[in-house]
Amino acid sequence: MAYDEPGKNNILPIIISIVCFLSFVLFLTELIIREPEIILTKEGLELRHIGFFTWDMIESYSTFRDRRSENLTEYLALHFKDNADVTFEIEELEIDKNELVDLITKFKGSANIYFAGHNLK
Repeated sequence: MAYDEPGKNNILPIIISIVCFLSFVLFLTELIIREPEIILTKEGLELRHIGFFTWDMIESYSTFRDRRSENLTEYLALHFKDNADVTFEIEELEIDKNELVDLITKFKGSANIYFAGHNLK
């Protein structure tokens, strides 16, 4: 039976440990600096990279699943009174579409906005 000499062939566990540690640090860094995708307030909602919309600007909202995409991506659609609709991918959010609809309903307050349903396009 052969035994490893101290310091010989022990480099692989060290390399694996360093890679795991660096991966963990990278994950934590991304988690800390990640900006929110959607921010709901009593004044309106803000979509990252799209902008802020007051509740008075929005006539209705809906969610839909795009069946043309390979993985059936889900979207939030904001239907405006005066402008074109805005769609926003909600697949990567930490909540599901039902929770998102509940939160929008909660934050919109007395604004006259209705939920148009979950759709499949």
